[in-house]
Amino acid sequence: MKEKHYCKCCLSQECYKDMANDYYFGNKIENYCDMLINVFNIKITTDNGQRNLICEECVSKLRDAAAFKRKVLDIQEAMRNRIGWESFAADLSK
Repeated sequence: MKEKHYCKCCLSQECYKDMANDYYFGNKIENYCDMLINVFNIKITTDNGQRNLICEECVSKLRDAAAFKRKVLDIQEAMRNRIGWESFAADLSK
């Protein structure tokens, strides 16, 4: 009997990628276990020796979430730098 494989994120049976492996996307290397930890603080555990698989739909959603997190963090950093600079400049003009 053929073993069924499921996506560890959505339980889809359309799984193509092992989450522990590194994959190239464009000019970047992605590791989906690492991305889940970095974006959501979720650690996927292995149960009963099954592989940790992820489907293409969840990979796409994970990429979008990672990009959104990066965008928000970049904007927050830019705002902190700008506010810090404006505060410094205001202090100098006093």
